[in-house]
Amino acid sequence: MQCVFLAAGRGTRLRPLTDTTPKPLLEINKKPILAHSFEQLPDEIDQVILVVGWLGDKIRSYFGDNFLGREIVYVEHKEMLGTGYALSLCRDVLSDKFIVMMGDNLYCRRDIERCLAHDLCLSVKEVENPQDFAVVEVDAGGALKAVCEKPHNSASNLVNTALYVLDKRFFDYPLVRIASGEYGLPQTIVAMASDCRVGVERAEAWTEINTAEDLKGAEQHL
Repeated sequence: MQCVFLAAGRGTRLRPLTDTTPKPLLEINKKPILAHSFEQLPDEIDQVILVVGWLGDKIRSYFGDNFLGREIVYVEHKEMLGTGYALSLCRDVLSDKFIVMMGDNLYCRRDIERCLAHDLCLSVKEVENPQDFAVVEVDAGGALKAVCEKPHNSASNLVNTALYVLDKRFFDYPLVRIASGEYGLPQTIVAMASDCRVGVERAEAWTEINTAEDLKGAEQHL
C-alpha cells in the first residue's frame, strides 16, 4: 500500500525557522516532524510518495530514495494551489487504495490502522476551539457529511486532522475550489461522499504544528 505525505508548503507562520529549513524537517526532540510520522506508518505501507515544493531538495537529501525500509517517490508541487491540487499531481504514481497525511502534522499508528479498516475514511479530533479549524459534520450513520473551514458558530466540535484513506475514485471528481482560490482536498472528498460512503474515525493522538508554540507543545506530546 502507498502513503502520500503533502510536504510542499512554505510554513510562513514559522518564519524565520522555515526560511532555510522546510517545515517537515523542523525538529521535535532532535528528529524531524516527518521522520516521526514515518515511524508511525503501519507495516503494510511499503511505498511513500512525498509531494515537495519549498526547499524540497533538503527533504530529498534527508530521506533519499528509501527510508526505514520504504521506497520513496517524489512529486514536485511548484504551484501552490492547495492540498487538492497537490494530491492530483500524484494520480499517475498511485495504484489503488492509499493514505494521505500532512507532512507537518504528528499522527499515531493506532489511528492510521483504524482508518485503514474503512474503504474510504477521514480522521477527526474533538477540540475545544473548533472555530480555529476545519469542522467536520457527520451524518446519522457516522459517515462524512460536510466540512466547513473555521466557522463562526458550529454545532460540531469535531475537526479535520487531514488524515485520509482514499482510492483512485477520488480522481473522478473535479477539484473543489475554496474561498482562498486554492483547491481543497477535504472539500473534494465531501463531493465524493455524495456517491461513496466515507467513514469518519476519531483520532486518539494528533498534533497540528503551525507556530513555535506548537513545536514546544509537540515536544511535550511526544
